[in-house]
Amino acid sequence: SSSSSSSSSSSPSPNVQIVRLCDAGMADQMVEYALYATLRVQRSFDVYERQQRGIVLDSAATPAATANARGPPVWRAHEYRPRNAITVGVLGVGVLGTRVAQQLASFGYNVVGWCRTDRPAPAGVSLFTGGLECLARMLPLCHVLINLLPNTPALAHLLNCERLALLPTGAHLINVGRGAQVDTNALVAALSSGRLGGAMLDVFDSEPLDPSHPLWHLPTASVTPHVAAQTIEQTRARQIIRNARLILSGRAHLVPGCIDPATASY
Repeated sequence: SSSSSSSSSSSPSPNVQIVRLCDAGMADQMVEYALYATLRVQRSFDVYERQQRGIVLDSAATPAATANARGPPVWRAHEYRPRNAITVGVLGVGVLGTRVAQQLASFGYNVVGWCRTDRPAPAGVSLFTGGLECLARMLPLCHVLINLLPNTPALAHLLNCERLALLPTGAHLINVGRGAQVDTNALVAALSSGRLGGAMLDVFDSEPLDPSHPLWHLPTASVTPHVAAQTIEQTRARQIIRNARLILSGRAHLVPGCIDPATASY
């Protein structure tokens, strides 16, 4: 009957295995984005870009006050900071987060990571495992914080005013995870006051980002249109075919990225 058909279509069979794509060619792109954004902070390239536009921030001028105030270009060198003087924090140490953390560590940065469940620490990475109290211990160490957490309701506005304030003064946020995990109003306030030194943002709680949004206009914010890691179609197709063959041959236990329908976790 039509009623039974409607019921069955709205209630997926518990025997249907839900599988997410793992990497699908995105990890290399995410590493590139994170490395570029971190190098930009370490070598003060963001500062030099502003100086070219005649925007100079000092203790007497907040980013909000200088958003529309430009002077002549400025030729001024800043002290070099070696990679081993920069601590990078990675939120979310799954498939993508592990690759990013390992590559940054291999490049010579001090790398720490936070995840909520026990897992082996990636090579060269110090792991903080546990709840929000563990995160609170990690944040004060981070000159650069990279968000790569998955999108779950429990993580909404994880980076709120309270937690952004735990970062060192002048720290930078790189968000390539999910926009909903950042309290945008708190971020704008931290950038506007100069409490945070900068943010490079690829994801937002509403996309595309409204042209009138202050993040477009703050000199310490950089916006990219959700391009940190784009799915490569051929790679995605090969992964789907490989996973389907494993499931159909009775080897579903070998498929990475299986999701438990009861908990929507993986």
